[in-house]
Order: sequence, then structure tokens, then C-alpha cells
Amino acid sequence: MTRGRWVNSGEYYRRTPGGRLEPAAPGVPDAVICRRVADYAPAPVGGFVTVCRDCGASVVTNISKYPDRPWICMQCAAIAPLPIES
Repeated sequence: MTRGRWVNSGEYYRRTPGGRLEPAAPGVPDAVICRRVADYAPAPVGGFVTVCRDCGASVVTNISKYPDRPWICMQCAAIAPLPIES
């Protein structure tokens, strides 16, 4: 498997026309990419639990940062490999 760019929590990225992620300047994002609650072990601490706009899975976010942006889970955002996978 070809590994893509590592993504880091709290950083900004944009997709190139070819679909790859690259760093972007900070600003108000189109959407906030979140980790699914099911991906935490045993459970998220200190985050706000809401739902993914696209699939409805429970996700965790920092609600105070961008409360009016849609939340999308990493799976629906096509983040691969997921940071939780080896």
C-alpha cells in the first residue's frame, strides 16, 4: 500500500485537484474532519460528541473552535491511511 501524507490534529489541509492533501493556510474551513467515537479506546475525553454530516456516525470534535461548520468523519473525508491504523 502506498502511504499518503500524515495528517495532524489541529492543522489545515486542502485537497489538490488530483485528490492529495497538502498543507493550507489557517482560516475558516469548509468542514471539520473528526474522529469517530468508535475509533477511541475506550472513550473520548473532553470532546463534544455530534454526528458526521455524511454518514451519521458519532464523531468527537472541539465544538468551541468552529461551531457552525459541518463535521465529517475521517472515513467519509477519505483520509487514508487512518491515523488509528498501523
